[in-house]
Amino acid sequence: MENIPLISVIVPVYKINKMLLEQCLNSLSDQSFQNVEYLVIDDGSPDNCGEICDSFAEKDSRIKVFHLPNGGVSKARNYGLEKSRGKYIVFVDGDDYITPNFIEKISETAEKENKDIIFFRNLKCFEDGKMITMESDFTSGSKLSPEIIAMAITANDEKKLNYAGLTFGSPWGKIYRAEYLKNNKLEFPVGIRKSQDRIFVLKALSFNPSIATSDICGYVYIVNDTSICKRFNPDIINILNEAGECFYETINTYYSGNTRTELMKAYNYLQLDFFFIILQLYFFNKSYSNKDKNDINLFQQLCKSKQKFFSNCSPKKIIRKKRALILRMLKLRCYKFLYRILKKIYSV
Repeated sequence: MENIPLISVIVPVYKINKMLLEQCLNSLSDQSFQNVEYLVIDDGSPDNCGEICDSFAEKDSRIKVFHLPNGGVSKARNYGLEKSRGKYIVFVDGDDYITPNFIEKISETAEKENKDIIFFRNLKCFEDGKMITMESDFTSGSKLSPEIIAMAITANDEKKLNYAGLTFGSPWGKIYRAEYLKNNKLEFPVGIRKSQDRIFVLKALSFNPSIATSDICGYVYIVNDTSICKRFNPDIINILNEAGECFYETINTYYSGNTRTELMKAYNYLQLDFFFIILQLYFFNKSYSNKDKNDINLFQQLCKSKQKFFSNCSPKKIIRKKRALILRMLKLRCYKFLYRILKKIYSV
């Protein structure tokens, strides 16, 4: 009889730096826990990522590599979910890594707690090697309802999204009961190029899962200052419009009553945050050298299309002073004036 693994770890891979990918795969292979399968999904990476993954699979029978045509990270993760056999599901990004014995620790916690989703603490590792986790009085078993977490994800509240070292919006940093995901037909939204991970978690929270928290800290998120998240992106307006529509549809479809009402209020702040991302990655990105007079017209069109969201946001709830000032000017519809000011002072 074939041995069924307790844990399935899903790792999407696409155009990852060789050193980071090997660091990730080594951290998996070095785990002492044996009752685990590592589903490494090569999402049609055009470099040698697939070959690197295959070389690790040859040395460790727990690693199974699947080579797919490029379809995006959502398709890759969904394929991993389809192929998974474990009682529990864990996601690891191919440019992050986990600490020794992490899988054993979380498997013990999962069996002990018997919950649908368990949140773990995480570490951030910077390019200089410095590693930090958020200081707090957090202890295992802190009471967090699905509604509170959903609100933080929808509002993109940077203060609450990383509560006490717990990362709410990402698929990693938590362990899911596979039966819960499959019974509720939970998948990542295909075709959405940004925030698909937060939309997945938002859906997962809508079915009122049993939740536990743990102070186990073993997932290491690599902070990359040169990542695509900070580069000039000429299509970022369309990308975020698609993500915004998917958020809206998810809230309307999966939530009801007072929770839906509160999430829709939070959704205004999500749209405001998307607006600031557009400023950073398009209009005032240092890498964008082809600014012309059409930009100010596009800027005004964008502001007008988002005005209904700006009107429902309060500057008093914005942590950063510069953003609060910008919001006040947006609410006054001083678009041309704001564009000229931002062009001079905005830094990314």
